[in-house]
Amino acid sequence: MEGALQLPVIDLSSTDETLFTDSLRKACIENGCFYLINHDLEDDLIQRVFDGSREFFALSVGEKMKVLRKNHRGYTPFYDEKLDLVDNPKGDPKESIYFGAPEDISPCGNLDQWPPEEIFPCWRSTMEEYYRVILGFIVIVGDMMERWTNCLFRSIYHRVTKPEQERYSVSNILVTYMLLNSISIRTIIYMYHVKPGQVAMFFDPSPDCVVECMKNCCSESYPPRFSPVRVADYLKENYNITYGYQSEFLCCSS
Repeated sequence: MEGALQLPVIDLSSTDETLFTDSLRKACIENGCFYLINHDLEDDLIQRVFDGSREFFALSVGEKMKVLRKNHRGYTPFYDEKLDLVDNPKGDPKESIYFGAPEDISPCGNLDQWPPEEIFPCWRSTMEEYYRVILGFIVIVGDMMERWTNCLFRSIYHRVTKPEQERYSVSNILVTYMLLNSISIRTIIYMYHVKPGQVAMFFDPSPDCVVECMKNCCSESYPPRFSPVRVADYLKENYNITYGYQSEFLCCSS
């Protein structure tokens, strides 16, 4: 696409560890996002994920509301999220459905909400399979990584765009985003319905993890720019802003 941003490409099959890590570091510093190639994600699985997404969002509002978001898992209607009040004062013109990793079980049990099996008999198994093999196509540095590195790695602005406003040279294709917040065991995946549809996977630290500037990312002349923060507190504040209510952020801590 003419005028699109050309991202650096990181090859997961590279046998040159030094070249790989240097390229990864450079991409995180200079761009904040990059393409990953030579991953193990099969085309058939990608297709099944998006087919299931299209079928779910084609349901009536009443059917989708049966799995309305609880504890930040499940269906989120149009305009329910408010991530960009400047351009979208009424809320974001998208609908979403959120899942957690299959093995990410909170003290309250599995918080995921799935459509009825009689409607989507294979979607849950497809999404759980997707979780276990996904390596992503576009990786974007997230807020936690920016705080850890004292802004050495930049968390870039990302949002759903209209087809005529697409970025990252992805016109007319379905793209998987992975937001790299940490090398963490806690993940959230969500699908949101716009054209083109997208599937995003968020990697977050565990809720009790305290994120603070790493020692090799600050000095006397360049002190930490962020105060230490517990992940659960940071996410709770962001959820409160996004949804406009005082979330209790249930069952996020062990």
